[in-house]
Amino acid sequence: HMARLWDASRMNGYSLEQLTDELVGRRKIPMKEIFGVPSKKKDGTAGRTIVLPPVDELQTSPMTRGEWIKYSVYDAQGTWLLYQELRKKLEETDWEEGHNMYDFYTEYWRPFGELLTDIERAGVHVDIKKKLPSAQLQAMADRDQAELAFRRWAASFCADAWYMNVGSASQVQALLFGGAAASAKSNERLPLSRAFKVLRDDYEMWSAAAVGEQDEEVFASGVGLQPVEAKPAAKSRKKETPAATALEGEPVDGQACAEAGPGSEAAAEAKAEAAVPAIRAPKALKNVEITLKSIGLKHTKVTPKGLPATDAASLRELAGFPNDSPPRFGAAYE
Repeated sequence: HMARLWDASRMNGYSLEQLTDELVGRRKIPMKEIFGVPSKKKDGTAGRTIVLPPVDELQTSPMTRGEWIKYSVYDAQGTWLLYQELRKKLEETDWEEGHNMYDFYTEYWRPFGELLTDIERAGVHVDIKKKLPSAQLQAMADRDQAELAFRRWAASFCADAWYMNVGSASQVQALLFGGAAASAKSNERLPLSRAFKVLRDDYEMWSAAAVGEQDEEVFASGVGLQPVEAKPAAKSRKKETPAATALEGEPVDGQACAEAGPGSEAAAEAKAEAAVPAIRAPKALKNVEITLKSIGLKHTKVTPKGLPATDAASLRELAGFPNDSPPRFGAAYE
């Protein structure tokens, strides 16, 4: 909590290992580095995977008890030193007149953390029979409406964006930020146009929704607004011949029966047709290729690797809250 209050935008995270290494100069050593042992294969030989023995075994075994005590003391000492360093940094940061951020921490942040711990311990009642399912349906409907709005907006710049996987960070990155720097350490840039493969089923669903070839109910299902029951598939009809009809037990006229007799020419033709394997149509490819051309937006944040960030917070900073009243526009509108 103190580390997040000191710097809420750390790219390296807030693990005790990272913080003690950076701020105290003595990294918290992970348990696996000290107590980890290779897993055993079926033949009894050592495997590549490192596993951690049970904690109670580490605490009580004469082979590891001494190392466990050293580990625990080293860990506790590192936590104390980290607290002292973070307290110093918060005390050096002003909050309001006559107070610093450590005062804010002790007055609000720490009690709030204790409250969260109490809530976690006591639990929160949730109505899983009525409230939770209805909230889930509403959340899914809101998500689908937002996805549809994004597709319409994106397709106004790039037609293939209508079919993209909106949950793919690489596709969103290519659409919004193509041409941006691909790394902070090199001159490489993201391509302005990039091809992706999407599932054919998804592609065909969005194609039908785009051109409106279906009735209203199916179109609504295509954009994720309501479920539609699948229609039963039409039964295929075999080519009927007098011989086939007779074999199925259906009545035929006398002439047809005579023609379909065991030694007749019609029976021989029917037998030959049955022996020839049916010619199948080529199976459709599983994926369809689309090409996303960059809109060329300027990103506001980057990932640890230096690529434009596409997480929810970064995209919200770009979009703002255009549907609010009055609307609040993000960095993309500047």
